[in-house]
Amino acid sequence: MKGCTLRCMWCSNPESLHARRQIGVYPQRCIGVDKCGMCLTVAPDPAALVVEDGRVTRLDADDPQDYFACAAVCPTDALKVWGQRATVGEVMREVLADRDFYEESGGGLTLSGGEALAQSAFAVELLRAARAEGVSGDLEQSVATLPGGCDEWAIGSAGVASAPSPFPRINAQRNRYLTSDYSVESQRAILVTEAYRSHQSLKPLPYLSLLIADCTEKGRDVTAGGARYNSTGAQAVGLGTVADGLAAIRHLVFDRRLTTGAELLAAMSANWEGFDYLYALVNGSKVPHYGNDDPYADDLARYAAAVWCREVTRHDDAHGGRFQPGMFSVSSNIPFGKMQGASPDGRRAGEPLSDGIAPVHNEPGPHDHKGVTAIINSAARLDQRLLTNGALLNIRIVPSSLEGPQADDNLASLIRAYFRRGGSHLQIYVESREVLIDADAHPDKYPGLLVYVNGYSTLWDELGETLKREIIARSELSIDENTGLTPPGQGF
Repeated sequence: MKGCTLRCMWCSNPESLHARRQIGVYPQRCIGVDKCGMCLTVAPDPAALVVEDGRVTRLDADDPQDYFACAAVCPTDALKVWGQRATVGEVMREVLADRDFYEESGGGLTLSGGEALAQSAFAVELLRAARAEGVSGDLEQSVATLPGGCDEWAIGSAGVASAPSPFPRINAQRNRYLTSDYSVESQRAILVTEAYRSHQSLKPLPYLSLLIADCTEKGRDVTAGGARYNSTGAQAVGLGTVADGLAAIRHLVFDRRLTTGAELLAAMSANWEGFDYLYALVNGSKVPHYGNDDPYADDLARYAAAVWCREVTRHDDAHGGRFQPGMFSVSSNIPFGKMQGASPDGRRAGEPLSDGIAPVHNEPGPHDHKGVTAIINSAARLDQRLLTNGALLNIRIVPSSLEGPQADDNLASLIRAYFRRGGSHLQIYVESREVLIDADAHPDKYPGLLVYVNGYSTLWDELGETLKREIIARSELSIDENTGLTPPGQGF
């Protein structure tokens, strides 16, 4: 919560000192006024935005609130509004979204800042609302608060409902396509089935059949359906890529009308070259992305997964069973990405697709930026009961998350909460980006460094360069502070 009566030199949250909303400037995120310059076009006084070496480095204005429009058009959050107006109800909706985690861990809501009691009336009302919902509340404060505070700066009004989207017209076209026998998955099922049928006559497996129940009783080879269970797995790759692409189209073309379909197609055809602003916008936080506990994008991921699962399961396989859909990519997202052109999620041609059911991490950086519980919540919105051949969510946490007396309990609570919400397969691995970068630069220092790839582990120096870059680019997450630790612009 914003506002504090102290001015400690060691403050770890200086953006929360002032009660009023402000503009934060992050020069390292600025792509350059020559490539973008959108902030200068809407600034009341462009000279107030100080530009050094082609980038905005600070704001020199008497009233920063006059420059909120600059932050609104900045595609990379180089200019960012510090502070958000919210009602008690709006805050409680965010709190209750993580109720399962509180119940598993015994945790709850903590008010901090700044100085939470600088907004004492709001803090009391919020804690009462949490208690009414059975959520425990705690307060971090400096014991140096002046009564009265600055309540008026924090309590705002509810948001404005958006107009109906014309996006469903795309759904109608997709439904017509899927009812035909020419969908990609339909053709793939036919090819795989014919290949397995050729195995039955050209390459049977009699020894393996002797070791599998029911094959000898039926007198039938395992390739011909002699086993009791005869399903065939079909794996999808790039769910996050698809979801973020759909979200970008829906948000930018249909809902906000910030670009046209023709311009977006032209940008992808040019591999985003010459479309710097649009490229930064698609990869920035102003476009909803899967993995941030945002129903706008998560529902599109759920929709895409359900469409694919429904198509897969309507096909019989060569063994007398059915195709079973799954989503775990191992490392196939790398070669599949090499075969793909640029995509509307902000991926350049040849870059890896997203892995498993994890969020996107393109070259500018990961699309998830709200921490590990947000990723968990997004993945849990998928109907994983449909993914009968598995749905793998990979999460990388920093080594410091496993230090301290609460580390084991935090990790266990995270795992239990995910499965309680319908998750089916979670792989958590501990790696440091700094170590991997150093190992890439000085391989002689790490001759036995074992790293997790995607469903398997191997030696770092045995990996190809593309796969190394993809692993380094993955989000680093903390389970003790619920904070995504990957700074913008640190992609592969």
